[in-house]
Amino acid sequence: MAVAPSFDNFILGMILLNALSMAFVSYDLKCVDMDNVPTNECTSNMIVGIFEYFFNLIFLFEMVVKIIGKGFYFGGSDTYLKDPWSYLDFVVVISSIVGTVMEIFETEFINLSVIRIFRVLRPLKVRPFYSIK
Repeated sequence: MAVAPSFDNFILGMILLNALSMAFVSYDLKCVDMDNVPTNECTSNMIVGIFEYFFNLIFLFEMVVKIIGKGFYFGGSDTYLKDPWSYLDFVVVISSIVGTVMEIFETEFINLSVIRIFRVLRPLKVRPFYSIK
């Protein structure tokens, strides 16, 4: 399953939908706080936030499946973290989870804007699907 074309196509579709959903975040004055960070005061931002939880779960599931299927780091040259694209994926997924936990518990031990930058890197995951072999 970790390397099945149908699984990769599903994840590719989720990446594209996630990128599309991020385009719907509203930065109108009534939709942002004093630091210009989007809030859930607008319906569109609230919906995007809900979708973000869904996408985080999907990408976490993808990461776990690939780690179980390939191994995490030790055990050969084809393990999960030895692939640079998977390493990027690992950083993006972990940063998204940290950001989500910080939002849920309303804490900010790291600037949330920095964490959100990593979410923008998700569309870069499309690159391995079209690499020349």
